[in-house]
Amino acid sequence: MKISATDTKKARLLKIASTMLEHEGFQQLKVAELAKAGSVSISTVYAMFGSKEGIYLAYIESKIATLLEAIDRIADEDPVIQLKQYAGFIFGMLEQGRLVFEEGVSSNPLFFNAVSNEFPQSAKKIHSFLATCFSKINPDLDREQTDLLGYVFSGQLHGYMQYWVVAGGDPQVLAGQLCDTFICQTRGCYPDTRNAARQQKRGSDENRM
Repeated sequence: MKISATDTKKARLLKIASTMLEHEGFQQLKVAELAKAGSVSISTVYAMFGSKEGIYLAYIESKIATLLEAIDRIADEDPVIQLKQYAGFIFGMLEQGRLVFEEGVSSNPLFFNAVSNEFPQSAKKIHSFLATCFSKINPDLDREQTDLLGYVFSGQLHGYMQYWVVAGGDPQVLAGQLCDTFICQTRGCYPDTRNAARQQKRGSDENRM
C-alpha cells in the first residue's frame, strides 16, 4: 500500500515527538519546539495531531503497535517463553519512556487501565494472546478460565509496572518474578483435572470388580 506524503511527514514528526517526550516528559513538551525540530509550522502539527494531548496519544498508540508486532513475532514460541517475553517487552518500553509513564501514573493511579480503555481493540488482542498462552500452558483450562487468567495477569502486570515507576528496581527481574510466580500459582490452582478424573474412574471400576 502506498504511503502518502502526509503520513510520512506525520510519522517523522511522531518520531521526533517521541524522542522529546522520552527525554523531557509530556509537561515539558512544547508544540512550537516540535514544529521547529520537524521544520513545519505549528498549524501543521495541530492539523496532524489535533492537540498536544493528541501527540501524547499517538505516542502511546505507537508503543502499543510495537508491542503487537512483538507478539506476532513470538507466536510460535513456547507459551511460557511467550509470556516472559511479553512482560519483558512491556517493561522495556516502560523503561524507555519512563518520564512519560511517571507523569501518567502520578496524575492517574489507574493510568494503565485508562490506556487499555483508550485502545480497546488492541487490549482485546493482547488479552486474546494471553488467554491462548494459558490454554497452552494448561490444556485443562476452559475458555472462561483462560480469559479470566488473561485479565488477572494484565492486572498484576499493571501493578508491577506502577510499583516500578514508584520504587524502581530492575524491570526485567520484576518481569521474570511476575511470570514465574503467576505460572506457578496458576498450575497449582488448576491441576490436571482430566488425569484426576481418570484416576477417580479407575478407582471406581476397581471397587466394582
